Amino acid sequence: MENFLIQLRELLSATGEIPLPMGALHISSLIALAVALIIFVPIFCRAKDKTAKTICIFFWLALITIELGKQFAAATSIEEGKLIFDYSLGALPLQICSSPFYILPVFFLSKKNFSQDVAAIFLCTFSLVGGLAVMAFPDSVFGGTIYTNFQSMIHHSIQILVGVCLGLRYGRRFSKDSFIGAAAAFLNLAAAALAANLISHEYFVQNGISSELNMFFISPYVRFVPPVLEGLGILEMPYLAYLFSFLVLFIALAFILSLIFKLISKILTINS
Repeated sequence: MENFLIQLRELLSATGEIPLPMGALHISSLIALAVALIIFVPIFCRAKDKTAKTICIFFWLALITIELGKQFAAATSIEEGKLIFDYSLGALPLQICSSPFYILPVFFLSKKNFSQDVAAIFLCTFSLVGGLAVMAFPDSVFGGTIYTNFQSMIHHSIQILVGVCLGLRYGRRFSKDSFIGAAAAFLNLAAAALAANLISHEYFVQNGISSELNMFFISPYVRFVPPVLEGLGILEMPYLAYLFSFLVLFIALAFILSLIFKLISKILTINS
């Protein structure tokens, strides 16, 4: 069994050239995403509620499955032919793009109620913003590990696919209250990410155990934002101003998406 796990770990951690934006992996991923949208959006929007939930369960299981491979590689290392536990805190699933792990079950386990609306609006706005940013500017996720590069492209493609499907199907049901609920969920996740950044710095970084975390890109110790935000000048702001601006900008983009989906779904008169 250990030999199998060692071979699996070596496979998952195999390295290669770092992919380039608009390179072969990026372009092929965008094409695959476009094809998936063409196939799944009409099916999802016309499906019965039970079928729509089943499709969401399938996507959630796919996300969890490929994430387990990433987490296994992050949690282990090989020393002297032995597999040992050596978790890399940087792989903690506390980024905005990790949110479907936690929010999708709220959607498919809820009945047609406020909780389901909040989950749907979160996934087609806040989560979708993160997925679109990565697929448009994949620099922040591309690295030397082959599996992680493919996993990231698949993950964010599913994230976009789920967001678009839910937005078009349920957009007419969105309300001010459901958006406020989604924004509250976003801020709670951001608070958890900030807590992880602070705790990691206090107990791991200062003891030389780990490098700095930058979950949600809101660490006070790491000044980095996705390339899509670099031109806005917020990196030069004092930290509290940066934090406030980042969160407000994210909420504003999510609100705009919610209005777009509400308008489109009304025009298309999609059942919800």
